[in-house]
Amino acid sequence: MKLSVSVKGNGRKALIFLHQACGSRRTWDKQVNDPLFEQYTRICADFPGHGASGPAEAYSLPVLGQALADTLQELDLDSYIIVSLSMAGNIAAEALPRLRGCKGLFIAGGCLLGGEVTPLTVMHPFEHGAALFEAEPSEERLQGYVSGLVAVPATEVLETLIADYRNTDPAFRAGLAASLGRGEWSNQILHVEESGIPVAFVYGEQERIINNNYLNSVLPGKWRGTAHTLPSAGHLVSLDQPAEFNRLLAVFANEIFSKE
Repeated sequence: MKLSVSVKGNGRKALIFLHQACGSRRTWDKQVNDPLFEQYTRICADFPGHGASGPAEAYSLPVLGQALADTLQELDLDSYIIVSLSMAGNIAAEALPRLRGCKGLFIAGGCLLGGEVTPLTVMHPFEHGAALFEAEPSEERLQGYVSGLVAVPATEVLETLIADYRNTDPAFRAGLAASLGRGEWSNQILHVEESGIPVAFVYGEQERIINNNYLNSVLPGKWRGTAHTLPSAGHLVSLDQPAEFNRLLAVFANEIFSKE
């Protein structure tokens, strides 16, 4: 299954933007329209059951990873960086062994699973977190969940997050919960290690979802040797602090692509 994508620009190198669970490619509007990235082709994809992509027969991280790999193979890109938000980092890592031309990963607000690193070990207890796994959460839980994703509760951002959540196939949330309960994920950490490509991790200073301490013991070759933290930002760091996020991404992209 291929994903619905939007394409802006015609640069020789590309940035692939992947949205969070229950989001859409609208998440990346302030990145794809930033002059910092005009030299690159900017491609945003909607995962199955999200945005403009049709539903899947079943939902799991490996299934979503295969859909991403199929789409990128169809696009036939020679050189690109994947920029992911939240769970999209897991999906990118699932797809990585099948990707040709991927030169780096820029993982924001996400975690990678594998070995002793599981959702239970890397996720903070979050009062409204069950909304990610419920087909039809209560309005109170949905509002609490969305508000907890950001540190800067701008009205426009919250309205977009809620609209995208409601537009997502409800079977995605229930299916994802069941799949994770069965332990259906690959060793994503190993996939990244074996790929040998640079990987950057970026978090908001007010991250409430992911405990990124696990990075102290895995992926010693991460970009610049550490996870990067942006002030006044929460889980969806690119929405809270788009300018700072874009500057860091531009540095990463320039560094990676200049080596080719």
